Amino acid sequence: MASLILGSILLLLLIVMHGFLCRLLDPILFREPWFNSTQLVMFDSWPLSYIKSMNYMFLIGFPNMTLRVSRFTNENWLTKRFSSRFKGMHLKDVPIVHSYVKTVCKVYTVVHLLTAIVGVSMFLFIAVVYAFDNWLT
Repeated sequence: MASLILGSILLLLLIVMHGFLCRLLDPILFREPWFNSTQLVMFDSWPLSYIKSMNYMFLIGFPNMTLRVSRFTNENWLTKRFSSRFKGMHLKDVPIVHSYVKTVCKVYTVVHLLTAIVGVSMFLFIAVVYAFDNWLT
């Protein structure tokens, strides 16, 4: 039940903030240094455009954490690319938005993480119940 409530809040926030942030931040952030040419085409339409909005919300809500991750050189051994979206951006480059937008972005990020935690814990609970019912009896 908690996952349904958290998921519906998450979906509602994502839909509302998607329209707002895309109009506000696409001219500033949706360009070549942070998105390659393939991503500029892919993230321009549904459903992948929501991934772009999530990146924006993480950047606006928690810029220190988002940009701190980009200072690490976590190179993916398979793709040989760095893991962070906004690599090379500084805090002074983060777009200035109203305080209520920052608050909504922070709420979205917290609800997003809570939904992931609830989902993983539900999966682990079901796996433990399955193991007790089938393997240990």
